[in-house]
Amino acid sequence: MNRRQALGRLATLALPSIAVGRERRWARLPDLPAGLAGQFVGVHGGALIVAGGSDFPVPSWSGGQREWSAKAFVLSQPDGEWRESTLPVSLAHGSAVSHARGVLLIGGSGPGGYLHECRWLRSNGHEARLDAAPDLPAPLAYCGAARVGNTAYVFGGQTSPTTTRAERVLYSLDLARLSAGWRVEREFPGTGRIYAAVASAGGLLFVAGGASLSAGPDGKPQRTYLRDAWAYHPREGWRVLPDLPGLACAAPSIGIGDRFAIFGGSDGSLDARVAELKDRHPGFPRAIQVYTPARNAWQNHGEVPFSLVATTAVEWRGRAVIPGGEDRPSHRSRAVWAAEIKEFNDARK
Repeated sequence: MNRRQALGRLATLALPSIAVGRERRWARLPDLPAGLAGQFVGVHGGALIVAGGSDFPVPSWSGGQREWSAKAFVLSQPDGEWRESTLPVSLAHGSAVSHARGVLLIGGSGPGGYLHECRWLRSNGHEARLDAAPDLPAPLAYCGAARVGNTAYVFGGQTSPTTTRAERVLYSLDLARLSAGWRVEREFPGTGRIYAAVASAGGLLFVAGGASLSAGPDGKPQRTYLRDAWAYHPREGWRVLPDLPGLACAAPSIGIGDRFAIFGGSDGSLDARVAELKDRHPGFPRAIQVYTPARNAWQNHGEVPFSLVATTAVEWRGRAVIPGGEDRPSHRSRAVWAAEIKEFNDARK
């Protein structure tokens, strides 16, 4: 075992003893073998799986170009070691849903453009492999996805890197009737968006934040950050929720019981200064925002001890786990953070 792996194990064992008071207790699991953002994250066969993703070996402000990963990493135990597989495709910036069949990888982008393909990623606890799944009706990247019961939903996103209009579409896939393919659900009544926080809880699909797109002075897509929030009932359709207290774009999110939790996210306040700040960029907001249906209200539940966007939160072995992501523009993180789900349940008391 090398020093990095040993430190990761010590962090895992220290999980109950980090931070006190209202702050949730977060700890580090073993670092990813590579820093990634826009990776697909899910759970299958009891293992945590991180697949694909992108990186900027040279920062964008120095003329660097995005590179896509064809690697999949599997962690079978919280104190174990990541095992690496090579996938037949490079992809990132789509969305994923975990199911007994595998982790459903939905759309995204690759070196050749935006993708409509979907794939099952399956693990035997040691390596990962890809199998075919029903394709989306159209290419979609920077979308969000979640599973409500036995139905996978994918929301929003954009269909090409040059489009100046974000999507309002909601697709669904009955995971018990894959042959029926993706279905177009009731159109979202709000503004189309990319990088929305999307999760399921209490039989509902939740959507919040993200950014809309429009044509900038140069004709290229520019973002407007959003704070509205919505819930979708499979039979009753969409309803509006109270606005987020703070902007949250590209934020990891998760359903906890019947509640919807969002961890950090970008507020766009430093977007215009990325080239000026470079590696001195301080990172992104860290607030934990939780919507409770019984109160029909958002509450602040302290802060996360990290700055990570363009990543995903999943529940794994009783923990909310957030692997990797972008900790500042053009820079990827290898850190894997985890907090006990029961701590968020206790917070409602």
